[in-house]
Amino acid sequence: MSDAPARDHVLQIENASFVWPDTGFALDVTDFGLEAGERALLVGESGAGKSTLLSLICGVLRPSSGSIRVGDKDITALRSSALDRLRADTFGIIFQMFNLLPFASALENVLLPLRFAPTRRVEAPREAAANLLIRLGLPEDAIHAKAGTLSVGQQQRVAAARALIGSPPIVIADEPTSALDKDTAAEFMTLLVQEMTRSKAALLMVSHDERLAGHFDRVIPLDSIARSTRKSVA
Repeated sequence: MSDAPARDHVLQIENASFVWPDTGFALDVTDFGLEAGERALLVGESGAGKSTLLSLICGVLRPSSGSIRVGDKDITALRSSALDRLRADTFGIIFQMFNLLPFASALENVLLPLRFAPTRRVEAPREAAANLLIRLGLPEDAIHAKAGTLSVGQQQRVAAARALIGSPPIVIADEPTSALDKDTAAEFMTLLVQEMTRSKAALLMVSHDERLAGHFDRVIPLDSIARSTRKSVA
């Protein structure tokens, strides 16, 4: 028996089901939990439902049944305005395509979530954002450059800093290394894990690349927690 203290769940899903109405693709998640400070890698083939699961966790999609608890709140019962606020305060999201504002600077992109998430606001936000970018490996001379002029690897660092600013309790990452070569991906993951340790946030990353497993506390095959089917569409 382990002597390690039990950690609280920051995320718990039970019997959640969702069907895409146009395609009939259905995802049923029986049971999944994420602990505070845990780093979990969710792996599965393309088209298996990984992105659908992330959208359910963040409240972008609502399940037709079951419960999704974030902290002490069942987000399936929240009104849209309350859900939007909880999403901004609770989740830092690293999108696969980064979704940066191309004509805004790297620094301005990182500061953007603080406008919508009061609980993530920090003292001296510009200094905090600049320091975060530097720790994630962005050159100092790129901090004030327009995001659209940066390399793919640099844009990825900006996207990660935007997700981490203000220390949200959960960071979601959707295939963030898919556009990077092996060495750049490994460097990025090392820096990201250092920041996750610093902020004590939980990390749930989706990837098809199991070579990243060494950076995580737990590797979860999607088919061990969820079942995907395709239903007929009228």
